[in-house]
Amino acid sequence: MRQPPADVDVLLLEGTHVGREQGGPRPSVSDADVEARCVELFKAVDGIVLAAYSPQNIDRLVTLHRAAKRSGRVLVLDLYAATIIAATGYDTIPQADWEGVRVFVPLSQRIRVKRAEEFERTERIRAHPCLPRAARRPSGSPRDDVPRVHGWRP
Repeated sequence: MRQPPADVDVLLLEGTHVGREQGGPRPSVSDADVEARCVELFKAVDGIVLAAYSPQNIDRLVTLHRAAKRSGRVLVLDLYAATIIAATGYDTIPQADWEGVRVFVPLSQRIRVKRAEEFERTERIRAHPCLPRAARRPSGSPRDDVPRVHGWRP
């Protein structure tokens, strides 16, 4: 990227198989390799870390959760990822109501949920929402110190 956004410290892109060298296929990267590298990055960067991946890739989501946990960070999902996770029916996959996991739902999406009366999508996260001010870490506070926001309704 020639002109990256100024306020992003790290951007992780999904694609362990992206980019083949001219001499042949590049060795595959395991999820353990991805997790180890993410832990390094998460610990090295003081600010927010963003990861671009498909939430349908459950293995990658679990890998990111494990890396966040190992590096003392909170994994913040979007509502789509939280909905996919809940739809799996597996309680061994990081859930929206787990400690160390939050779900960010922008105001525009909260309005859509309310208008469509799809409250089941937000029921599990109601006690642990992540709103923009809650996601900002005060200077000097620990990485996992994301305050809860009470009284939020979709």
